[in-house]
Amino acid sequence: MLPKFDPGDIVFISRERDGVDSADLGSYCAIRLATGETYLKILAKGSASDVFTLRSLNAADMEDVSLEWATPIRAITPRAARRF
Repeated sequence: MLPKFDPGDIVFISRERDGVDSADLGSYCAIRLATGETYLKILAKGSASDVFTLRSLNAADMEDVSLEWATPIRAITPRAARRF
């Protein structure tokens, strides 16, 4: 999710449960869709209680998607500095 994360960044999460906690709404999260794809997105409410909107800084929202789980990002280690 450029420009927030760059290729090579290491993103740390801690999954303690399946499902989605409403306390994570509005947070940057690692998110697994019910169809198996995994994304780094901002978690938002969907149009019903069992679906969510995934927001990005550089792309259109993914609206009303079913999730397997979502967990907040705990830390980010930027990619190593390039040597020229």
